[in-house]
Amino acid sequence: MQIKFLTFNILHGGVFWDNLISFIHEIEPDIMSLQEVFDSKNQQLEKRFRTIEEFKKEFPQYPFVVFEPTVIDKTSQAPWGNAIFSKFPISQHANYLFNGELGEYDLVMNDPDPSSVTEGILEAQIDISGKNVYVYSWHGVWDRHGNDTPARDEMLKILTKAIKGKSPIILAGDTNLSPNTQFVKTLTEELDIQSVFGNSLVSTFNMLHKKDPGYAIAAVDMVFISKEFKIIKKELLTPDASDHYPLTVTLEVLEQF
Repeated sequence: MQIKFLTFNILHGGVFWDNLISFIHEIEPDIMSLQEVFDSKNQQLEKRFRTIEEFKKEFPQYPFVVFEPTVIDKTSQAPWGNAIFSKFPISQHANYLFNGELGEYDLVMNDPDPSSVTEGILEAQIDISGKNVYVYSWHGVWDRHGNDTPARDEMLKILTKAIKGKSPIILAGDTNLSPNTQFVKTLTEELDIQSVFGNSLVSTFNMLHKKDPGYAIAAVDMVFISKEFKIIKKELLTPDASDHYPLTVTLEVLEQF
């Protein structure tokens, strides 16, 4: 059996809303791992602050949805975090925050220090043809260089403790990491997983919406899989739908697991 998987940082709930919706309709993945998702219930706010509610209307083909916040936006009071949309049943989910508690940050007014934003990882157990698969939406701690740091060492401890011993795994998201870090090396060894794109990508940012030239050589969006999957196709796509570009992977679920 094959599944099409998408990971995408959609930029503050979907700043480029119409392009985002059109893109997802066009590629039609089976599972979506999304970052920077809002889940406000305030109908007075624009659609992007109600990502979960509006996506459910736009995409009824994904009846199974989980969302967990990492931050409450100060201006809109909207919860902001990670989400997973699936055509397959989700039996359980869990949320792991990298600093241990829900944060508060002004995402609308763009506080000057995004390194203070609480980030985390959302876990969903998904039943794919009777096989229990662990799928993750990961938004990593931020800084401008993407290198190994004490904050990332702590993130690694939380990740490995949450995931170790579980399989099969699809771990994906905006890691805010360089792929050439000790973090990535240790993560793949500890969890016995492989990086789907490895060092093949130059950048995963849409430079139409970035001023700092450093983003042009920052491949921070990643997908990792366990040995129960075979890679059929992998792509970085380039819609003008966010300040990041999405990654898609078509995977074959191996029969022997």
